Amino acid sequence: MNNRVDYSPYLRGSETLEDTDKNVLRKRKHDAEAKLSLEEKERLQEERLEQAEELRQRKYLDVCFWGEVGFRQNAETAAEEIAAHRAFLKAFRDVPDVIAGESLRQLAKRTLVRLCKGGGYGSGTKVWVDGYSKKNREFCFEGFTIHNCHPRWFEENWEPPADTTELQADEPIDTTKLESWPNFGRIQVKEKIKPVPVAPLAPVYEVPSFMPSMWGGYSTRDHLSDDARKYLAGK
Repeated sequence: MNNRVDYSPYLRGSETLEDTDKNVLRKRKHDAEAKLSLEEKERLQEERLEQAEELRQRKYLDVCFWGEVGFRQNAETAAEEIAAHRAFLKAFRDVPDVIAGESLRQLAKRTLVRLCKGGGYGSGTKVWVDGYSKKNREFCFEGFTIHNCHPRWFEENWEPPADTTELQADEPIDTTKLESWPNFGRIQVKEKIKPVPVAPLAPVYEVPSFMPSMWGGYSTRDHLSDDARKYLAGK
């Protein structure tokens, strides 16, 4: 969906994220954070650490949104997208596999509507949907928000994969060439996602080298065992 900093709070007037120079937005963000109090900076840093931990967990679980074949990886072929939707259908456990005569477009929409369970699709409201853990092959709490999920959200946001034309997307899927269930959990990731660093506050101030331990009090690296030191050093 790359580490994406939300610059929307720094837009002015009719500016959009697509048309506004990112360097301008970065400076506005830097200037705004420079005016924060120490308490506000500490709170912001905690929020960023929580976001970094959530991102790490999503990478570990290989969490997929609808139509994705891996963490932040859209399906690039019809075969990949069909496998992705079928994995979702299998995890739902209450809907059929690809139906005879069903096209890729119909399959994609049926999967989306079921994902927005409880009549969320077409409500025009903000809808929370579960993410799919490719690692565990089941839905997980790490999900996604679909904003303004109006009745034509699918038509306005879905497009056929790169190897499929609009006409081909409406052709019936050849069910004779499908596996009994997709081996979706073993589709290889095409590229590694680089670690995402936590964005520093502006201005940067020194952070204490100690942190609370889970038993109370404080601990420092000076008190770590040799095994712990090797672990932190990546040995």
